[in-house]
Amino acid sequence: MRELLHDGHPTACVDDAGFAYVNAFQSHVNVGFIREAEIADPHSVLEGTGKFMRHVKITPDDEFDPTALMNLVRAAYADMKAHVEAESGQLPVDGPAKEKTRPPMWH
Repeated sequence: MRELLHDGHPTACVDDAGFAYVNAFQSHVNVGFIREAEIADPHSVLEGTGKFMRHVKITPDDEFDPTALMNLVRAAYADMKAHVEAESGQLPVDGPAKEKTRPPMWH
């Protein structure tokens, strides 16, 4: 995993493929996920309506489950790693991840 700034926001990547980011606002922080449609959200903490991206909104007044957030980070990392490895010919990818439609990857 590597970290970089994209548009001034910390972004976590597998190689050059972004899978998570953090946006800080005056009243809250968003921890966002790229390709979220392919990761499970059993605690229903993801917000947003984008086709490829969703986020967890954290405010000072909210109680949130750090374990649920960490599970999303791990799932997003594993999903992106599998896609990167599949595209490089290292591993096959099963299920819906075979689709070629992908969000823009951030460099």
